Amino acid sequence: MSKKIYADQNQVFLFPENLEDWVPKNHEARFIKEFVYSYMPEELGIIVRDGDTGRPPFCERMLLSIWLYGSMNRIKSTRQLEKLCRNDFGMVWLTGNNKPDHITIWRFFSENKKAIKNVFKKSVQLAINMELTGMVINALDGTKIIADVRQKKDIHREDLCKVLKEMYGEKIGQKLDEISEKEFDVYAKDVENAHKTDNSADPRLPEKFADPKRLREAIAENLRQLDETSTVSLTPARIT
Repeated sequence: MSKKIYADQNQVFLFPENLEDWVPKNHEARFIKEFVYSYMPEELGIIVRDGDTGRPPFCERMLLSIWLYGSMNRIKSTRQLEKLCRNDFGMVWLTGNNKPDHITIWRFFSENKKAIKNVFKKSVQLAINMELTGMVINALDGTKIIADVRQKKDIHREDLCKVLKEMYGEKIGQKLDEISEKEFDVYAKDVENAHKTDNSADPRLPEKFADPKRLREAIAENLRQLDETSTVSLTPARIT
């Protein structure tokens, strides 16, 4: 009988981990990084803040990468983007393990919405030219595009980029510009609505539970109280 594999949170690595190893070579974050760093922020119309005084600001390219990653994955909440900066390997890699808060992320969006829109459109056109079908479907409403294309030709998802090129030829840039502009306008509106209405609580543990022993004891005590008042037993397994 084979042995079960358990999660070992106390394992020690012989050598320090390399952030470069956290995402595979074909991860979409690598496309975003290379694309964003192909331009100076000023060339993209991004407002560049002076960092000579006060707390050092986050790099404009980093914040732009966060929004590009978010838009390509249809993530509209700044709080969710902040959470990804802590928990998502692709985002952690993009930010260099920096963790801007949701207010910083929102301020960058509100100040640079027009520039971010243009960057989004250009990135979609680039993805089409490079036949990165999955990224195009993620960034745009792929179901609508496929439905539109299928009126003229039966295709599979993996053929989308090639068929779009065949259909629109030299006009593909103009067609994609129209599609991506509409998609981004909808996305931007959802982002703004989410910012106004997002009152989600921070899921992180409070400071008093930063000590593992204290956390374990609190859980055990509260489970004991639940078991005393509930018909369903939640007696925890013995923690070693």
